[in-house]
Parts: sequence; structure tokens; C-alpha cells
Amino acid sequence: MADIDKEIFHDRHFEALAALEMKPKDFTQQVELHLPGYTEKKRLLDGLKAADAMRKNLVNDDGASYPVGHWINAWEAGFATAEVAEILLKDTLGYNVTKKGPGANTVDGFYAIAGCHMPQNITDRGCGPRMRTYVHFAVEGWTAGYPQDLYVASRSNPADLLCRACPPGTSSEKLEDAEDTTFICKACPSGSYQVSGASLTCNPCPLGEYQDETASISCKRCGFGVYQNATGQSTCIPCPAGTTTVGFTSMSISDCGCKEDTINVLPAASSNFQCQLCGEGLRCPFGSSIESLMQGQAALGDDYVPQVLEGYVAPPEEPLKILKCRPASRCPGGKPGQCAGGLSGMPCASCEAGKAWSGTKCQECGANVVLWAVGMPVAAAGLIAAYYLVNSEVMAKASAFQA
Repeated sequence: MADIDKEIFHDRHFEALAALEMKPKDFTQQVELHLPGYTEKKRLLDGLKAADAMRKNLVNDDGASYPVGHWINAWEAGFATAEVAEILLKDTLGYNVTKKGPGANTVDGFYAIAGCHMPQNITDRGCGPRMRTYVHFAVEGWTAGYPQDLYVASRSNPADLLCRACPPGTSSEKLEDAEDTTFICKACPSGSYQVSGASLTCNPCPLGEYQDETASISCKRCGFGVYQNATGQSTCIPCPAGTTTVGFTSMSISDCGCKEDTINVLPAASSNFQCQLCGEGLRCPFGSSIESLMQGQAALGDDYVPQVLEGYVAPPEEPLKILKCRPASRCPGGKPGQCAGGLSGMPCASCEAGKAWSGTKCQECGANVVLWAVGMPVAAAGLIAAYYLVNSEVMAKASAFQA
């Protein structure tokens, strides 16, 4: 290695070591204080700035160009490794680097690398299909090299002591006793979780989830028929009698609805339920209510709209009084009160005044309709008379035979 390369490497090496003992905001000041000969060697570090214009970006398949994204974890080792990684990427590999974060939890970096837009929001990480990420790696400075059996029963012998990161499912808690002040790892209580190690707090379970165990790294989703409308809970709340939910992770009692083949007969504004069995001629999917039956729409979509079946009709003033139509074609179904071809009355039996049923719809009464209406009774009377005339002899004989 050339002498100047060695000297540059020497400076960079001590910068990294200095970073391990300081916070990022004090970096420049601390380097000036703690690195002997920094002022004399500063010209070498300044010379590195000239190479910035020669550094390259990453280029994706679409031709878009952007720097290497580095997610920073918000603890001392995370800040320190970020400084070291930037040195390696810039001066050894020749890439431009941009820092993202910092994140309080390890999992935040995972979501950032996946391309989620809000990696630190535990209720909505902003993930979606076809995400493009601008964060490419995160370094955990504490995960390697910590034995799992180094807790000691006594702190009386300093030679036996070794600090290590608290494991996932726990948080660090201050302990003061007669011996000294220290920190212990305390299991996350029920209703909370912690997926990361080296954490100072546990996170409350979000809405729609719960955790009934301690020392957990995640929460459980509320299942069918239950919901949870508060954070940090150890159980879920059952839906009212006769109701259930359409899926998991329900966050409100409004997610509860009458079970399939039943319908809520109480007003929706009351937030109460009285689920009544749906009879013949009425289709009732999950969450059916009188309001959704009358309006012909439901918040969950068309598949959850209750409706009168074809061949049946219900009066709007009594929407659960289902009547069967003959012929069935007169009643198309759907919302209560629906009749075909302009028919009215129950069960879709008559046309309005001045109109007559043509077989498919109500029509204005014209000359042909009047003749038809008058001729039908006359023809019926003629058929009856003809029947008696033709069969009079047979009937007489039958009567004589019976006598």
C-alpha cells in the first residue's frame, strides 16, 4: 500500500474508532479534540472531498439513479456503525451514500429496506405492491458476539460483570440497590411487545390486537367474533349475542354484524343488535340490517346487501313481510316494493287506473284493450252455455242411472 494510502487509511481508522465513543452531533468536534495531529492531517481528509464528484450512484432497471441508502438505528452502536459503513462505501467502493432514519427499533429498518413509506409507524408502515426502495441496508452493531448466559447472581466481583443487550421481548429498566446503580432486562408485560433487542421500552399492542403472555415479540390478532378498540390490551372484546365479524383484527363494535341468514331489526344509529331470522324469499348475508335492505347498499359492498329474492315482494312499510308472487315474473326482487312492468299493490297484482296488464307490462287502455276486456266475459259466458248444451244428454243419463 502506498504511503499516502496508508496515511488516509490511518485517519479513517481513527475516525471510526472515535465514532464508537461519541454521539453523531459531536462527531467533528470530538475528532478535533481526540485525534492527535488532526489539524496537520486535515489537508489529506479535505483532499478526499475532491473525489466526491467521481463517486457513482446505483442504477436500477428503469435507468433511475440514486445513492446507496443506509438505515441508521437510533442507539450508540447504530450511529457508530453508520459512520464506519459510510467510510467503506464512499472511500473503498466509491459510492454516494445517503442516510435514512434513525429508527428506534430494529424492525423499522426491515420495513425501510422493503420500501415501505412509513417504516416507523407501527400502525401503518405504508407498505404496498410494487414498492421501490431507496434504503438498501442497515447494520446491527450489537447483535453478534453476545453470549446468552452471562447474567450473574451477584455484582460483588467486577471481574464477573459483562453488560449485554436486552433480548427481544424485554426492555431495559434502571435498578438501584445497596451495591450500585445498574440496568436489568424486564419482560414486556401482557398487552405489549418488543421485537427488537437493546430496547428501552415495550410497545403497546395496536388496535385490533392483543397479547395475553409476557416477554412477547409480537401481538396476536383478534379473531372472528371479537374486536379490540383500545391499545395495550391482553384480551379481545366479544361481539354482542347473535353477531360476529367478517374477518380478523377488528377494531370496533361497528365491525360486528348479524350472522348470515339473520338481519338486525334495530336502527343502525343505536349501535345495538337484535338479529332476527330471515325467512323464505329473503337473502341475508353477514351484517344485514333493515337500513341496508331498504337502501339496497352496504358498507362492505354489493355482496353484503340483503335483498328480496326474485318471485317475491315485500311492502316497503313492512320490509320483513315477504309475499310470494304468481306468476313469479311479476316480482323481480331486490329492495322491498319492487314490481315489474309498472304493477303495484301487494303482491304486484294491479295496474294503476287507466292501464291494463298486457302480459309483460301495464299499458294504456286503447280500443283493442277495451274490446278484449269486454269480449272476454262474453266469451266465457258462451263457453259455459255451450258446455251445458253439449253435455245435457249425458248428464240426464247419468242422473237416471244413479236413480
